[in-house]
Amino acid sequence: MPDAVPTPKTNRLHAIGRTLVLSLLATSLAATAYAEDSDVPSLAGKRIAISMTGTSHYFDIKAFQAQVDEVKRLGGTPITLDAGRNDKNLVNQLQT
Repeated sequence: MPDAVPTPKTNRLHAIGRTLVLSLLATSLAATAYAEDSDVPSLAGKRIAISMTGTSHYFDIKAFQAQVDEVKRLGGTPITLDAGRNDKNLVNQLQT
């Protein structure tokens, strides 16, 4: 099946496409990062539940803390929950 064998040109096009998509994504993220504070909704007076499946890994802890910090920055009160690596607990915590 000669059609199934990737050619160097095809691989190069995929690499260019990936690079273009990543560049557009980075640009859009940078643009939203500089949004004016007046455009950002306020969470003042609201309690926001944040549940993680677990915080045993470094990345999990950093992502969890970033969510807590963002809720505080927007004026809300974070309610933090740890599901202990149990997806069922995670769903139950967020439904209550």
